[in-house]
Amino acid sequence: MKTFLASIFCAFSLFCNGQNNTIKYSYPLPPAGEYRDTFWGIEIKDTFHTLEKDNIDRDTWIEQEEEITKNYFKKIHSLNDLLHEPIGASSMTIPWRSGPYYLSFFNGAVYYSDYLRDRARLLYSADMLKGTTTYFSKAEMSDDGKYCALMYSNDGSDWHEISIFNLNTSFLIKDHIRNVKHSNICWFQNGFYYTRYDSVIEPKRNSVVEKNQRVYYHYIGTDPFKDSLMFDDPANPYNTFIVSITKDKRFVIITEDFPDENKTTTFFKDTRKGGNFKTLVSERNAKTQIIGTNDDTLIALTTNGGSSNGKIVEIDTKHTSSWGVIMDNQQKYKVKEALVVHDTIVAIFQQGFFEYIAAISGQGDIIYTRQLAIGSSYHIICYSPDQNSIILSKSYDVCPDIGELFSMKDFSIKPIYKTNVSYNPFNYQFYITNYASKDGTLIPIYILTLKDNLKKGPLPLMLTVDGSFGHTPEPHFNSGILTFLNNGGIYAIANIRGGSNSGKNWRDLGCGLNKQNAIDDIYFATKFLIDSGFAQSGKIAIASAAYAAPVVAAVINQHPDLFKVALFLNGLFDLLHYERFTSGKQFTREYGSVTDDLLFETILSYDPIYNIKPHTTYPSIFITASELNTWIPPLHS
Repeated sequence: MKTFLASIFCAFSLFCNGQNNTIKYSYPLPPAGEYRDTFWGIEIKDTFHTLEKDNIDRDTWIEQEEEITKNYFKKIHSLNDLLHEPIGASSMTIPWRSGPYYLSFFNGAVYYSDYLRDRARLLYSADMLKGTTTYFSKAEMSDDGKYCALMYSNDGSDWHEISIFNLNTSFLIKDHIRNVKHSNICWFQNGFYYTRYDSVIEPKRNSVVEKNQRVYYHYIGTDPFKDSLMFDDPANPYNTFIVSITKDKRFVIITEDFPDENKTTTFFKDTRKGGNFKTLVSERNAKTQIIGTNDDTLIALTTNGGSSNGKIVEIDTKHTSSWGVIMDNQQKYKVKEALVVHDTIVAIFQQGFFEYIAAISGQGDIIYTRQLAIGSSYHIICYSPDQNSIILSKSYDVCPDIGELFSMKDFSIKPIYKTNVSYNPFNYQFYITNYASKDGTLIPIYILTLKDNLKKGPLPLMLTVDGSFGHTPEPHFNSGILTFLNNGGIYAIANIRGGSNSGKNWRDLGCGLNKQNAIDDIYFATKFLIDSGFAQSGKIAIASAAYAAPVVAAVINQHPDLFKVALFLNGLFDLLHYERFTSGKQFTREYGSVTDDLLFETILSYDPIYNIKPHTTYPSIFITASELNTWIPPLHS
């Protein structure tokens, strides 16, 4: 995937530099039909409904499309040179604490060490598994260090399997769990909690609607089909669960998401007392995340009670309605992440593209704060007991993730190890500012380029956005971005509404009935980039993936002359029908449901497919999809 994305950014560089690479092929006509749907008395013609189904005609059409694409890229000889530019960057992940060890991934293998500063040694390689394993997504060590649960997927699918490695024998044990998707592995005593689907038949799981996810406990050495069912909700088959366990192994936490109601319910169980799970909190338009414990008390970061930027509270598990406020809602900053270490809370604050780290006392006083590196994005990984420090991940667009230690002794920050690259990352310059959208709302925007490039006048520019599910677009390393910058490009990220920001209800202002705000934010970002001299009309590309695709496609439909190039990777496009497939039921808060007449009208007003204008000159559009992506199935593309 990384190599593929790198090639896309390089291709953008060529597109935007105006090379004469016009495709002179006759596009094959896709199989079509006369299928029609009726929503609220309005008949919708779905000409290409047949593309949703497996059939020979569809497969033939896809092969013909792919052949055109391959032949096109073969003709761009300079693209091959760009792809082979030496970047010289390491891909070792930041280590995390698991059981008595530190784990990390490198080149399709899991490594472990006893102490953070020790040299990591090989635990298990994907090459040792049967099949065509693409990657490990999770690895968690048992508390006694005897077993490691490995979660992996085959052929790039979203569906995962779990195998268990015995460190004493250096072999996998017979336990093998399938039908796992978006699950944690939470070790407790002689087994672990996890989630799986039982109702999804494996041959059809790439297209059927997913339902009846359940929480199980697997006891080591037993048949997974006999795993103990710990939690489910058969009355709400489309709900999903996240299971976790507190660091002290005292409380098991289950969060149930009600996608149609914008509601979550959090349950807990005290492992010292046993019994059933009890309700901790049920809330709408809010999220509560457990970040630590203090005896019988849970410490949580929550947006409950109108605290859209997040407050830190303590919840008495004996009287769950009793909440004490440790740190109230921040007015200027969003609390991005937080973790309790001993009697101190470490938090990352966010304001647009600026981030700060803070240490907070148990009474809620901020005892230390500092601004983090501009142009970077930080995440809390875990606590390192032998270093008495928080392990942080620092991400830039221009170098691989850097592991850093935030000392709980003196609050200093230092790298875990040196990151070796074959170029100077200080040759790049960041700009962070705001622009006004259609209604005057100020939208943060982040711009990255080689130093002194702007003196050369407007250059080819690539804009990316997210604007969905409260996600904040953050800097992240991609060798393709680096190649694009090195060849005279400018890269920009606009934090459009629908994503996340320190502004009140930033997500709500860009989802559901308010999606047009996000679309307008993209249009005005482009106008700002042109008016400010960063970009030139006719040399602008836009890139999007997954959930950002609908608003990007919508802005192209509404302003087809805005961009030279558009890229969509695994995009969600058919908003009138997305609820009928795989995970679609879980997206209704974001886009709305056609079962609601007002939301249907909103969806229809910007739906990417049903608003395409015939006889219109559109940008050069490159659409890619993963065949086994079940979160957003390729039928959308």
